[in-house]
Formats: sequence, structure tokens, C-alpha cells
Amino acid sequence: MTIVATRAVAELSREQPPKPGALWPAYIAAVAINELGRHDDAETRGRAVIAAWPRFTPAWDLVGDAIAKDTHRADHPRLLKFAQQRRQALGPSEDDRFEELIAQAHILEKQDHMAEAVAAVASALTLDPDKGVALREMAQLRRKLGEWPAAVECFHSALEKAPPISDSHPVAEFLTLLDEASAASSAFRDAGSAAGELDFLSKHFPRDPLVALALARREFPADARGDRVRIGLIAARLGEFRLRTGGVAFETLRPGSARAWYEFLAGVDRDRAYEFVHQELLLQPASIDLWRLRGDAAATLHHLDEAIEALQTALAMLPDGVTARRLAELCGERGDELAVVRGYVNEAVRLDRVRADDPRMQWTLANALVHGDDKELGEGLTILAKLWAGRDAAKRPEEVGRVGATYGIALCRRNVAADRDTARKVLEEATPRVADPTRRTLLVALTSMSRYLGAE
Repeated sequence: MTIVATRAVAELSREQPPKPGALWPAYIAAVAINELGRHDDAETRGRAVIAAWPRFTPAWDLVGDAIAKDTHRADHPRLLKFAQQRRQALGPSEDDRFEELIAQAHILEKQDHMAEAVAAVASALTLDPDKGVALREMAQLRRKLGEWPAAVECFHSALEKAPPISDSHPVAEFLTLLDEASAASSAFRDAGSAAGELDFLSKHFPRDPLVALALARREFPADARGDRVRIGLIAARLGEFRLRTGGVAFETLRPGSARAWYEFLAGVDRDRAYEFVHQELLLQPASIDLWRLRGDAAATLHHLDEAIEALQTALAMLPDGVTARRLAELCGERGDELAVVRGYVNEAVRLDRVRADDPRMQWTLANALVHGDDKELGEGLTILAKLWAGRDAAKRPEEVGRVGATYGIALCRRNVAADRDTARKVLEEATPRVADPTRRTLLVALTSMSRYLGAE
């Protein structure tokens, strides 16, 4: 909130309901606060105006708008309850009929009466053909019916008059719809319709990081890995976006978008992805999510000291079990003292309220134990043997790779002839499920060496 806006709201807020003459100052202050994104505060102030002047329709409109912007859902219980309160206070209106039809459509859709749901939304559109809520609802119904071109057309119409904000929830929904339509409909894909829609989004929502990301993905398909020319184009698009947005952090424009961009860039060029996170953190150093992301990015490049430092910073800013668990894993990988790893395991158990025998917690502890002395190695192998016996390759393939790699390497470290067959079978099953190519190469080598365990 700017200084000028703060002073204006403060001045208007001097007159509070139900004081005579306070109606318009209180209402205008609430509108300003709503426009500045403080929707909960705007709702509270709007309701205060309603309590003093229950027939003042603009205040009802304001509260409804504040709730809608806060919930992002036309069928949210708060919004439906408010609509009922408004109807009781002001009597039925055309807006009430519109909302009833949309609510009716939601019920019919849940009952799988799709034709009737479409008819209800169509009736709502006759009351207000440009209503974005109804157009998006029709798009979702068409999507569920597999009518992809119609679904995209309805959603496009809904967005044509939407405000060009950088964190529009409907824009994120539309991008998901385009992905689904391209995957499900060869006709939609072959017509190049998605490309046209992305061009539309780039013009109407030029500051949205997710739109820029969708454009980058279009220019860098999965089969173009390693293409340095295309990687250069991605870097250029990223630079153009930063210039267009004035160098504002992605997390400021749309929360969560920095991680989405990082994950894309990591699949293109891990060093470039790491640099992206570094630049984001310089722009928004108080972001807990960015400190966590820096930890992930550094760990991917095996910069363990930096990864641990970043995650320790995030944990100090806001304690959470996931970060504590990741710290336990990385400290174990770095070879920290067992007490340090146990400390983070206990912290994760406390914060996440999971059992100490949680499989992920047990693996984290075992991963640290197998790097210790012979006694600790034996304790870790006992835990890993139990986890390996309970593996489920169909439901948890990543777990098979992670546990199996740790178990196989630990068996090789113990170097006992009786472990030869077990180590070979474990490594043969785990190796194909390990994503890191360097680690896979190590596991292949150990598989061959396992036949010689315990040899003099």
C-alpha cells in the first residue's frame, strides 16, 4: 500500500458506522482496501456498513466482490452463504436468479446430469452473456464432456474482459485446460489452437509468469533437450519478461511461479536454473519459499554446504517438517555427526506429527547410520532390510530406487561374503529406478563388484 493510499484510507476511516455522515467515507475506504488486495479487511468494513445501513446496495456488492476475490470459487460456501444473506435482506433480484442457476448447475454436475447442468448455465448466460463466472462454468462442463474446442472458446470469452493482473486464478485454470485439450484431442492439437490461445494470453496478461512459462515450454519441447540454440532462446525470453515487469520478483507477481520456472529450467539447464533462483532471492530475500527453493537447487548441483545453509535459514524463518526432513537427509549425505541428523529427524517428527517409524524418517536415519562405525552400520542395515522387505514398486517406484541404492551401497561397505546375493539382487532392482545418471553408473559398478564381497 502506498503512503498516499494509506493516508487516504486513514482519513476516510475516521468516520465509522453507524455515525451519521459516515456512510460514504466508510464505504469508499472499504472499496480502496479491497482494490489494494486486503479482501478480508474490506469484507469486515463492508459488513459494518451493511449493519448500519442494511439497504445500501453498493456495500452488499462490495462484500460479495471481496469474498469472490478471496476465495476464487463461484461455488465457495462463504459466497453461497453471503448470497443467501443478501437475498434475505434485499429480496430477490436478477443477480440472485443468476447465482441460483449457477448453484443448480453445480449440483446437477455432481449428480452427473450433464445436459441439465449445461442448460442451467445457458439460462444464466441469457441473464448476463458476458459474466465470466458462467462462461468459465460452461467451459468446465464442456471440458468434462470432452468437447475441447467449445470448452476453450468459452474460457477464452471469459478472459477477454478479465483484468490484466499477474496472478489471475482463471488464467492458471485456462493454461491447465489448454494442456488437457492438446493431450486429449488430436484435432485441437493439429489445428495449432493452443498456440493461438497462448498468444492471446501473452497480450492480455503480459505480466503473468505462468503465461511466460507456457510460451517458453512451447518453444522448448521435451525432444529438444541439449539444443543450445533453444536454450539461448529461453534465456532471451526470460530476460525480456524481466524487462517487461521491471525486474519484479516472480513470487511477487504470482506466488509459486518461481518454483514452476525453476523446475522447467532445471530440465533444460541446471546451472541456469540455479542462477535463476539466485536472482529471485536477491529480489525477494525475505521469501521462505525461495530459501527452500535455493536449498533444492543447490542440492541438485551437489553443493551440500550451500543447500544446508539455505534450508537452515528457511527453517529458522518458519519451522516446518518437510524442511527439517530434507536437512536430515542432506546432513546425512554430507557425513555430519549422527546426533545432528537425529536432531533434524526428531524435529521433523515433531513438526509433521508423524510416527518415528515413518518409512521416510526411518530411511533418513538409516542413511546417516550406514556412514558411521561398524555398530552404526549394522543398525542402519537392519532398518534398511525392513524397509526393503516392505517396498512396493508399483505404488512407490521412487522409494524402491532410494532405499535400494542406500541398502545396496551399505551392504557393499560391510563387505561380507554372505551378502553377495542380496546385494546383487537389491542393486539390480534399484538401479533402473534411480534418476541421477552418475549414481546409476556407480550402482552398476557395485552390482558387478558385489560378487566379490568378503573376498580376501
